[in-house]
Amino acid sequence: MNPPPLAAWNSAVPRVALEAVLQKSVGEIAEVERAIDLLLQYSLAERHRSIEGLDFIELPLVALMFGRKKLNVSPFQATIKADADLLQMLGTVNRGEVHFSLAKRIDHFLGSIARRIEKGETFEKYAPIIEMIGRHFPPAWLSLARLHIEEGTAEGFEKAKTELRRYLEKDASSPAAAEAWRNLAYCCFKTNDLLGDIHAFVQRSKIAAVPFSDLTNTSRLLNDLTRRQMLDAGADEKHALGHELLEVMQRRLGEAKPDDLAQMAWLALRLKDYGRARNFVRRGLELEQDNPYLLKLAAEPNISI
Repeated sequence: MNPPPLAAWNSAVPRVALEAVLQKSVGEIAEVERAIDLLLQYSLAERHRSIEGLDFIELPLVALMFGRKKLNVSPFQATIKADADLLQMLGTVNRGEVHFSLAKRIDHFLGSIARRIEKGETFEKYAPIIEMIGRHFPPAWLSLARLHIEEGTAEGFEKAKTELRRYLEKDASSPAAAEAWRNLAYCCFKTNDLLGDIHAFVQRSKIAAVPFSDLTNTSRLLNDLTRRQMLDAGADEKHALGHELLEVMQRRLGEAKPDDLAQMAWLALRLKDYGRARNFVRRGLELEQDNPYLLKLAAEPNISI
């Protein structure tokens, strides 16, 4: 067995990152997994858990010293050191450290990539490693999306859209997902994808942690885009988006203030749900009888309160 790249560096590393780096060199992930399992089985490597519950691999001191001796005479020394260089981009986990995080290591890795890109390297060299890490640890896609958003380019926003969607395929309803939906909407807006923009906001509205005021803003945006005929979508798609949003707002009706109810009424009118629009206006006027938006709605022919 060739000495692992850990022999060139005294730090624990995420197993998923170690597998990704070794697969780049070896080619077969099954062979890489077997090799790591053998090291663990024979106590030539130790397993630690990150705060996310994921494995980090570290060589004990005896194995580290033995591996370094082997590394000095190995014909694969250049390849092993190149792999170690990639792993070092994750930053150091000190021996005996208890509270360490894979998410923090990934942010460190992406920061190292950004600095290398500034010096002329290409991201494609590191893409397969991030791809594999993301498959095992979806929050990696969020970190990568932030990196591409910070580029501020059309290409960067398109890449971020793909990465955010890959995360949201795994988690569409947590507080982290709420931020991912918001960032996706922003990237869609920056790439003139208004349908993607409003779709992301409507999906975000389904998350309980999202403030009701954000739902009202989404309703206002959807009403405005529909009125100005700016959505590149058929009538069925626009109706579905409006219906999804209105159902979410209906379930949280107790949180709605008079101005919120006015937006809900306009949305219901666009959906030709006149009975519900009328109920929203009545409820709003009970809360604030001189609200100008609700009074205007009350005079609409299909409401006529």
